[in-house]
Amino acid sequence: MTTWVTDPVLVLILAMGIITLEPGAPGAFALRRPWQMLSAPVLVGGFFAYFYVLLPSVGYWFHDSKYLFDDRMYVLGILVAMLSLLAFYGGWMLRAPAPNSSQRQPRTYYSARLVYIFGAVLVALGIFGYAINVRHAGGWTSFFSKPHDLATRDVEDMTAYIYDLSRFICPGILLMLQAVLCVHKPTWFRGKAFFVSALSALFFFQAVLRSSRQDSFYLLAIWILVTHLMRSAPPSRVFLATSLLVAGLVPLLLLAYRAYIYVGTDVSRFTEVDSSFVESVLRPGTGNEFILHSALVTASYDLGEYDYGQQIPYSGFVNFIPRFLWRHKPYDMFRVNPYELIQKHWGWVPAWGCTITGPGSVFFEWGFLGSIFWFLLGRWSKGLFEKARQGSARSIAIYAGLVCVLFLFTAQDIWAGLKNAIFIFGPLALAYMLAERELVAKDAHSSLLTARWRPRELPKEVQL
Repeated sequence: MTTWVTDPVLVLILAMGIITLEPGAPGAFALRRPWQMLSAPVLVGGFFAYFYVLLPSVGYWFHDSKYLFDDRMYVLGILVAMLSLLAFYGGWMLRAPAPNSSQRQPRTYYSARLVYIFGAVLVALGIFGYAINVRHAGGWTSFFSKPHDLATRDVEDMTAYIYDLSRFICPGILLMLQAVLCVHKPTWFRGKAFFVSALSALFFFQAVLRSSRQDSFYLLAIWILVTHLMRSAPPSRVFLATSLLVAGLVPLLLLAYRAYIYVGTDVSRFTEVDSSFVESVLRPGTGNEFILHSALVTASYDLGEYDYGQQIPYSGFVNFIPRFLWRHKPYDMFRVNPYELIQKHWGWVPAWGCTITGPGSVFFEWGFLGSIFWFLLGRWSKGLFEKARQGSARSIAIYAGLVCVLFLFTAQDIWAGLKNAIFIFGPLALAYMLAERELVAKDAHSSLLTARWRPRELPKEVQL
């Protein structure tokens, strides 16, 4: 009988657990310095812990071919995820620290009022897109009967600029929240603070109704990152750790809720946590993210079939061309379809509506060279985090958006991640570009958004 020491799957799961949790472990740099708890290695390590430690652990627990368990598939899947995470850590660690610019007096500032207005415009556009999705789905009942906008995936001629228009809501809330946290005028603050809080609560409520891990995590991440990074005082370790723990538990709670939506698990069974209930909720299947990741990695490696980046232009450009301008626009540009590749190699069909995780899709595009993608992502993350820590309001916004995109790069494929990155970084960059103003005397009575930098010559009520 194979012991745990000689079982390669169990050894890799344990090793992956150590690697993912090391940046945030007791005694690590994240707990010695409270701000580092918001750093990308800690957060991305937590993302990988869910998808590449918890999920394979559950699969190993069932340990049956009935649940698509295969030693070699698990080994290759965990190894590719481990290389991706280590490359991300390497990119973060090898980037040289940026010079401290917090003491230099800035020559420009960002108008908080304009930032708030741009955020409100983005939210309005997002709500408009949300209403279009509901209408195409056949009404509220049909729309909320399935999670992940599955009701709109069958709509003909649905293109990304309509389907994902609701993605503007999150960057809009981010901008509004930043402006509210910086302005100290009580009459300006109260109404707008209540509005953005109520809007966030409604958005979170619909995310839970649709069991959307993406929307719920986006909102929690925005509030946690913006409220803490905009402060000049170090955050409370206990409060920050609790906030991150709650944000991390949301996917687990929504996983059980999905069992009620998809499988039809009776609500009363949630109080009877027996082995059969655990099996119905957690059992690995053709829609399990780790199973799909490992199946695609193994199929690509065994058959030597890779996409060589052919789908990337579609996600970043072609997908946004309206279908009425290109009536026969293809629905993808894959060199070889990843789902068909899985079916060809393993003999089973991936579940409808499922998605392949980021490391698996990156490996499918470029093989082991995909580690360069994670390395560069780690380098960029560190540069943004350092600028955000120095008080750059624009960098705080972009870094909060980057954390949301990093979650998507982990939980979903690179193609969905690139498309959603456009809907996050594009509006944020445009809003700050239009809100930028020269710091001159005539602007002394404007609301300024310069994070923790306070110009002394300005009245107290307009310092931000």
